Amino acid sequence: MDVIRISIIAVAAVAFTVVMVIATVNLIKDAIAMSRYKRKCKNQADAIIKRLRLTSYKGGKYKHRDAKATYEFELNGETVTGRDRFYGLYFVKSPGEGDAVKVKYDPTSPKHVYGYYSARGFRRTILYLVDFLLIEAVLITAVVVMIMRL
Repeated sequence: MDVIRISIIAVAAVAFTVVMVIATVNLIKDAIAMSRYKRKCKNQADAIIKRLRLTSYKGGKYKHRDAKATYEFELNGETVTGRDRFYGLYFVKSPGEGDAVKVKYDPTSPKHVYGYYSARGFRRTILYLVDFLLIEAVLITAVVVMIMRL
């Protein structure tokens, strides 16, 4: 009976570990893409958030949001409009329309902006990645211990 129970738990742990590994691989892909985008956006400018579209889910301390921001900043005497976009988890308090923020932009294509929302999303992705890796380490250890007991 104990062997059957341990086997069922081991199978469930393996299945959950596989799901976590798939999620981690996706997070790694997102982190790599965001890192490449961040590296392209080398120059910094003071910008104003001209338009902000946030779609929120849930209340409480945190909100899941789709964030699409349009920034305006001066570059060589001309006004440039750049966009920033991210999907993820943000603190409830974040800059809104009309707020001044620092952004980084791609010098070869200034409309590509690495702004507040991209930066928050990149940090959040790295935190999720670390959390997922820790959970996976615990799960894999538990599965190995259970299998050794069989």
